[in-house]
Amino acid sequence: MATAVERLMGVIEVISGEPRGATARRVAAELKMSRQAAVRLLDSMVAANMLAREDDSKRYRLTLKFYYWGARAAIPFLPPPVINQEIVALAEAVDGAAFYLTRDGTLVIGLESTDFKSGRAVTLPYAGRQYHWSETIFGLTHVAFSSPPEIEDLLQLEAERGRSGTEVDEIKARLGEIRQAGFAERPADGSRPYLAIAPIFGGTGFAAGLVVAMPGVEFRADTPRLVEALLSTAGRCSTALGHREPLPVL
Repeated sequence: MATAVERLMGVIEVISGEPRGATARRVAAELKMSRQAAVRLLDSMVAANMLAREDDSKRYRLTLKFYYWGARAAIPFLPPPVINQEIVALAEAVDGAAFYLTRDGTLVIGLESTDFKSGRAVTLPYAGRQYHWSETIFGLTHVAFSSPPEIEDLLQLEAERGRSGTEVDEIKARLGEIRQAGFAERPADGSRPYLAIAPIFGGTGFAAGLVVAMPGVEFRADTPRLVEALLSTAGRCSTALGHREPLPVL
């Protein structure tokens, strides 16, 4: 039986995935509960100002309370102005889009997107997808540059989620490849519209990820130049955040 927290999270997931909101019947079907139980839960969330009910359509939608919570939760992860400036310059240099992503626990989430079009750069909050770290190159790249103890903890969680030993070993090997390369690049036949993702380091270690994306554009002949622009930007961002390369051992 689902716990109260699981039911609450389920309601939020269902309704947040519907731009117009969801009816009690839809919520009940998705969460495999009776309509009466769904109505009681939904109405209790309305009373808490977490949901609003549209009388004409009988749909429930999230209120701006979630925006308030989300904005406050994002504050520690948002890039400072100096990083914003670098991302704007990168979007202009590649004549495309740059995304700032970060990891919080097992989730990787995009925070901001900067798009350069018609001679202007526009930066907006990025309410895109959330990714489980092991299931996309975005998450793998974030974790690849994390500390070894943290990587081991995350791999252990993957085993507890049901991953086989072989699968965990494959993930670990992929993390090693990305770490050795210093970034991750989309293969020429890659289906998703990104070119590469490079790490940004802070004074205490890995801080965030920076993605260059080219929506709707095929793999470009000048990809090496674009990747170099990404890596240079990531390096400057890391320096601005206080990262220093370790001195060579003599």
